[in-house]
Amino acid sequence: MDHEHTPEHHEPLDEWHQHAASEGSPQVEHGSAANPFILLAVFVISVIFLVAFVGATIVYAKGYISTRRAIKSEVTVWAGESRAARATAERRLESYGWVNATDGHVRVPIESVMAEMAGGHEPAHGGGE
Repeated sequence: MDHEHTPEHHEPLDEWHQHAASEGSPQVEHGSAANPFILLAVFVISVIFLVAFVGATIVYAKGYISTRRAIKSEVTVWAGESRAARATAERRLESYGWVNATDGHVRVPIESVMAEMAGGHEPAHGGGE
């Protein structure tokens, strides 16, 4: 099989490729000669910025984490007191007792009161605490 080569095809250059003498000599290629001092300065500034940013992020994260840990430990310490107070309040809500014996005010379990308000009547329990 005989391989034929594609014939060369040249179109005439357009106006953009044609430079007039009034334009002067052609410009130097942009970026063909890099200034190593400017490149070094940009690199150093970038590294300093990166180190400062990472350092600031670490400082912020440590502060945030220590604050969250402090809140958690405070909540854990106070949780025992809170649970005890809640248990006492629930026992009071579920039992009969005197609020003020001299005035005759009594404490009635909340479930009994809610059932009575809903229309059902529970049998009355004997005396107070």
